Amino acid sequence: MRGWKNNLRISFSTAIIVVCLQNALASGCSSGFITFELITGYVYTSPGDTMELVPGTLKLTDCLSLCNANATCQAINFETGLCVLFSSSANQRPNALTPSQFPVFTIYAHKVCLLGRKRCDRDWMFERVNGYELRDVARSSAIVMSREACMELCLNEVQFQCRSANYNRMTGECFLSDKDRTSLSLTSTNRYFGQSSESVDYLESNCVDGKSPIN
Repeated sequence: MRGWKNNLRISFSTAIIVVCLQNALASGCSSGFITFELITGYVYTSPGDTMELVPGTLKLTDCLSLCNANATCQAINFETGLCVLFSSSANQRPNALTPSQFPVFTIYAHKVCLLGRKRCDRDWMFERVNGYELRDVARSSAIVMSREACMELCLNEVQFQCRSANYNRMTGECFLSDKDRTSLSLTSTNRYFGQSSESVDYLESNCVDGKSPIN
């Protein structure tokens, strides 16, 4: 009986968190802007929060536009020909985000609120690679409170063009770099880009001059 009550309490608390985040993104981003963070090769599974399946969606940007136009939508799964909209995201349900299984390759994205001025007109601002980092090429560093704050530092950097960042969720360390996977040669990428601890995320900016966006 006690276990049933605890499970109910956890489910109720999770529902409150989801609703609060929806309200925050819908009306609480007045000091900034809403954009998307991508995680390629991952799929989000939360059947109770599935809003809509949209077959025939051939472009990632079209899928993002569908979610962006709906205040309730918090995240999407995209694979060529199918867009799935969700009313929750991996921010509330991190265990619901898992690597997609071959041969299906899924792109997951969720809304984030970034403070400050929107620096470029792109459908998403950052792509995240969990557990990876770009080593030994940092130009500056700071301690921040969140991954979003690390993204904001990168977007607002004025001393150099920030192309990527490493963010450590355990320590709050945010390392900014004027290099990313596409600006390095293949040999250099293999040397500098690689697996790190589970607490480190590689964040690659899509708000870079001359960067070719994914359609």
